[in-house]
Amino acid sequence: MDPELREYWKLLVPVMGRILNKDHEARYKKTKELYEISTIHVKYLLALRDKEYTLKDLSECLSMDKANTTRAISYLESKGYVKDDREAENSRKFTLSLTDSGRNVADYLNSDIDQMFSLYFKGISDQDLRIIVRSMERTCMNIDSDGTCEKIIESLKKTAKYVCSDERS
Repeated sequence: MDPELREYWKLLVPVMGRILNKDHEARYKKTKELYEISTIHVKYLLALRDKEYTLKDLSECLSMDKANTTRAISYLESKGYVKDDREAENSRKFTLSLTDSGRNVADYLNSDIDQMFSLYFKGISDQDLRIIVRSMERTCMNIDSDGTCEKIIESLKKTAKYVCSDERS
């Protein structure tokens, strides 16, 4: 890496992290106040926005531990945002979906995230965004010691139906 670029990155990366984190926290503070959910719950609501999942499939989709998924879904059910199609209380196989209230929250979150991305990436071409995405994926894989990052990235791509233009056949 170019020595001048390296020095600039040493200064820029921590500052960028703080700026993005500060904005992220402000947005989710508002969400938490409005809907009584945390950032982890946002992931589940957005995943369920367009598709129904079993608990196992939802855990895999988000690369989350099944126990964490169970706790998050239980909380979202208690708030009236998520429901399951169980006919018997002890049923082991069931599908999760959003309630009307949960769909409203997920739609709000999706709109808020779209606005956030529009602000963040204003003036950046799709080609440059693809380079940023590939660079961030590579950065995460470089620091990942157990190989989970690559699995997570592949799962996210499937969920988002995302393929970089240079990966398309």
